[in-house]
Amino acid sequence: MTKSSGKKDKFGIDLKISIICGINVLVLLAVGSFMLLNFEYSLTKFFVKEYIQKIERTIAEQEARQKKFLKSKYEENSEIAAGIAAPFVFNLDSNGIMLALERYMGLDEMLAIKVVDADGTPFFAMWKKADGVTTGATVPDTVYLDKSFSAAAVSYVREEKVGHVEIYYTDTLLAGQTSASREMARKEIEDFRLIIEKRISRAFIAQVLSVLCVILVLVGSIGVSLHFFVLKPMKDCLHFAQRMSDGDFSGKIDVGTSDEIGALAGTLNHMSLNLGQVLAKISEGMKSLTVSSANLLATAQKLATGSEELTVQASTAAKATENINHNIFVVTNTAETMSVQSQSIASSAKEISTDVNSVASSIEEISASIQEVAQNCAKAQFMAQEAHGASQNAENKMTELVREAQDIGNIIGAIEEITEQIKLLALNATIEAARSGEAGKGFSVVANEVKNLALQTSKATQDIAQQIGGIQDKTSSVVADIQKVAEINSRFTDHTNTIAAAVEVQNSTTAEIVRIVGEVAQNCSNVSNLVESFSRNIEEEVVTGLKESHNEVGRVSCNNQRVNNVAQETAHAASSINEAARELSLLANELQQQVNQFKTS
Repeated sequence: MTKSSGKKDKFGIDLKISIICGINVLVLLAVGSFMLLNFEYSLTKFFVKEYIQKIERTIAEQEARQKKFLKSKYEENSEIAAGIAAPFVFNLDSNGIMLALERYMGLDEMLAIKVVDADGTPFFAMWKKADGVTTGATVPDTVYLDKSFSAAAVSYVREEKVGHVEIYYTDTLLAGQTSASREMARKEIEDFRLIIEKRISRAFIAQVLSVLCVILVLVGSIGVSLHFFVLKPMKDCLHFAQRMSDGDFSGKIDVGTSDEIGALAGTLNHMSLNLGQVLAKISEGMKSLTVSSANLLATAQKLATGSEELTVQASTAAKATENINHNIFVVTNTAETMSVQSQSIASSAKEISTDVNSVASSIEEISASIQEVAQNCAKAQFMAQEAHGASQNAENKMTELVREAQDIGNIIGAIEEITEQIKLLALNATIEAARSGEAGKGFSVVANEVKNLALQTSKATQDIAQQIGGIQDKTSSVVADIQKVAEINSRFTDHTNTIAAAVEVQNSTTAEIVRIVGEVAQNCSNVSNLVESFSRNIEEEVVTGLKESHNEVGRVSCNNQRVNNVAQETAHAASSINEAARELSLLANELQQQVNQFKTS
């Protein structure tokens, strides 16, 4: 045991505690240093931020002042340009105004100049392009001009407004100067930040070195103190504990201190004394245990013999209860079979009742269909009567039409007779005109016209007569067809009357069938209820009693089974006790041998 304990760890407790304390101090100092450095860095960052904001405010104020100056500058230039352009606008001299205003385009910020007359009509314009200055009546829309960077002034000639001048400029140069100022300030700030970071890095290195020195001194002092005040007394206690682990409880330990390690040494001495006394008591108890195990072995053998007899008796009782249980089971199955058959009869009666009810429902549906047919027949009969009346009216009207056509034919005949007479008169007039010579030429012309009119009238009357004849033939055919329709409507009315009478008889018959089928369904339902009542009586009176007897026999069988199980468990327990008594005797001998190995005072 001593060798194994010496190989557990090559580092001593003093070194471990020193390392742990050093790590704790290192962590605390590192946290403190980090917090201090963080505070310094935050403070420096705050100063840098304030410095940056101050510079940016200065640049912004300077930019605003320059923009204001630029706007004021071009407002003044616009007034000067308006004064210069006034006489040229008044005299409509575009070349002169170009020469007068051309020097303004030499300004770096200038983009364009617009000149309009008093009516607002564009007069002259100049603007910059990539290849130089361009002139025209107005600036094209493709040239972008910002209205916010413009200045305008009115041109007067003898206090009379002749137009106004509008100048457009840009702040690109000003923006470039501002950007350069910002870039210079940003570079100065970056240089300042690098200087601050270098100083912070140096301060951090100095603090780290000081922390390491403090840790080394602290760890050394802790290690020396632990070696003399803790480690040496602990080694004495360790050697004493190793002797006790080897079975030697006869010695004592004295560390010469009254602190926690001295208390530990006293506890080890007291433990050694108590363990020696306990081992002595265990040795005495082993002797008593050997005697008790022998008595327990004899008792276990008697218990095993009694349990075997109890098992034989329980088996005999179990066989008897099994025979009784089998007979009851047979009777119960017979009663249950009768109940099932009666339930089957009841179920069949219910199915018959259901089928009869279904038939009744179907017959009721047929009755409803027959009634619907009767209603449709009545409607058809009414419609046939209306059709018969309509055909009679049509026949009467067509008869009148035939009569009127005949009257028209008579009139046409009279017109033809008149036409023939006119022809004769025209012929006579022609003859008389020929006899009269030159004096009868005019009368001859009239006679010819009358003759032509008579011929046309004759032809028209013949055409009308032919059409009237066709109409008479067609109306006669229509009258015949209408008479046939009237006969068909009459026969249809007779058939619908016959169908209506048959439907009425069929409706009465189906009502009687529905009544009879309902009585059959009620009788089937009564039969089903009687069979169900009989089935319930069988199940309640016979099967229930047999099941109660079966349950009682089952309980007896269960009790016998329990007795058998208890007997088997008793036999098993007796066997276990016998085995345990033997093992206990062996264990007592082995424990006595182990106790004899310890050394006590």
